[in-house]
Amino acid sequence: MEATFPQPDNTARAILEAQIRECFGRVVYSHKTHEKCADILLCRLSWLKHTQIVLSVLVSGTLLTAMIGDQPSKGILPA
Repeated sequence: MEATFPQPDNTARAILEAQIRECFGRVVYSHKTHEKCADILLCRLSWLKHTQIVLSVLVSGTLLTAMIGDQPSKGILPA
């Protein structure tokens, strides 16, 4: 005696397929939104790093000017 499993009718199959499609669509949408968010944050990080570099250059240049520029010259010519 062989075990026979009841075959689902077309309506049950269509409902299951619709549920699977909906779940797949949600996963794809979530993945895409995460990718877009990562792109936005990467752009913001790049802008922040460039701003930090510019500020570091300005601060170090000002510091060197303050340290070296205010000293009286001890060269050959009298001041």
